Amino acid sequence: MKLFSRVKAVLAVLAIAGAMLLGLSASGDETFASNMGFKENKQIWRKLPTGLPQYGNLVALPFNNPYVTSQDVCDALNLQAGPDTTCQVQQINASTGVNSVDTCGGGGSFALAARVGITIAECTSNHAGIIVGSHAPGVAVSFFASAVTPPEKGTNNYPIPFHTTNATSQDVCNDLGLVAPVTIRRNDAQFGPNSVDTCGGGGAFPLILGESLIIKNLAAPTSPVPSHF
Repeated sequence: MKLFSRVKAVLAVLAIAGAMLLGLSASGDETFASNMGFKENKQIWRKLPTGLPQYGNLVALPFNNPYVTSQDVCDALNLQAGPDTTCQVQQINASTGVNSVDTCGGGGSFALAARVGITIAECTSNHAGIIVGSHAPGVAVSFFASAVTPPEKGTNNYPIPFHTTNATSQDVCNDLGLVAPVTIRRNDAQFGPNSVDTCGGGGAFPLILGESLIIKNLAAPTSPVPSHF
């Protein structure tokens, strides 16, 4: 019993250390994690001023979560709060290139695909809410090959597990078996510039807890199982 308790305690510490390794984003987001589930106080940034590059908020939903439709995300993150009537929840089907778009409260709610990240864009003010869920150990993600037509085909929005063992974009490449010319992109929705790393190209950047990543330029479909604590 004592040995079991010690092992259990070590696993709990490793899980917390994994979350600390990813750190807090510049937004001040906080994530509370356990072996059972996650609770993230999530900040959503408004659309940048005209003339600046526009990058939406890439959001990772836990593999197990209570959000069935895009409107559920609107509600969880308070995207209709105040005078804001323009916030959008978007989710790309990388297999077909179709991008589903729901303007919160506008009646265009769509069913969310499992284990696919979302983009939140077009907000006129900042918002905050809570994301909850848990991981599904041993479950694969599906990535699709890029294509010229339609251009969004093969745009894979990868929801990084909240207990990931990865700390950088290159760790993601290694973990998922991705090599050049595959690229990984992080959006900085607060300030505008994004970060792009070509797997194996030396441009690794740190991951931000609770954010998803855009993975493109795959030559063939693949279904890896992400590592986690």
